[in-house]
Amino acid sequence: MPPTLETTVFSSRESLRPVVPTEADSAVPILNRAGRDLWQKLIEEKLVEWGTNPDYFADEEFDAPLPEIVSLALRHAQKYRDNDWPPPHRIVPDGDGGIVFEVRNGSLSEKIHLWDDGEVDYICFSGAKLVERRRLPPV
Repeated sequence: MPPTLETTVFSSRESLRPVVPTEADSAVPILNRAGRDLWQKLIEEKLVEWGTNPDYFADEEFDAPLPEIVSLALRHAQKYRDNDWPPPHRIVPDGDGGIVFEVRNGSLSEKIHLWDDGEVDYICFSGAKLVERRRLPPV
């Protein structure tokens, strides 16, 4: 099975085994405060700004995300933050009214693409080769 954002990057902490055994209860989640803080920063400084400032992309020569798409992106970001998934390296408009969350790990590039019609896809590339693409359920 090819690596995926949810199995490789976002859920990698579930597959890690301690090098040194500890008495810690592995069933108790440990909150990744730094990751949550980065998600919150992206939410506040990008998505909220894009949603509350309709002229944010006025000088750009592309279609800015509509408020409905920004709202969808906010719901996804909050879900990922609340599930302690590592934050993306970038959140960018796609130029056609959508938004892309991207995580890079060496030659692996994983994206959550929120299209301008509200559909959401997971897309994974290894270098320039498409490894996986699938539709994600609504949030």
